[in-house]
Amino acid sequence: MVAAEVSVVSGGAMATKLLSSDQTLDGPITDPSSFGPSITNVQMADLGGYTVARQLRSIGFEEPIMGLTVSAMPGYKEQYSAAGCSQLERKPVDCTSLLATCKSALQFSRKLPQ
Repeated sequence: MVAAEVSVVSGGAMATKLLSSDQTLDGPITDPSSFGPSITNVQMADLGGYTVARQLRSIGFEEPIMGLTVSAMPGYKEQYSAAGCSQLERKPVDCTSLLATCKSALQFSRKLPQ
């Protein structure tokens, strides 16, 4: 069994502020080693997933970022990848697939033994 600490926030701006040392959208990252992979919704009211991924990358977040989307529009994966996202999962979410993606991301980030 593997345990994880999960932080849940109500939007993209809150996620970005949570990781920044001065609780602003563009402040330096608090401690990169204290956070693992991130899961974000692509379409959020305050900051969309594209913006969140770009913002997290701009403040030094190097962990995998997984996006969740209901859209299957052509080019979506490429756009999200260009914004800094590592993986894109479609909704409705298949829990088995999401857990496998999370495990893979944790192994990539070296937060979980291979």
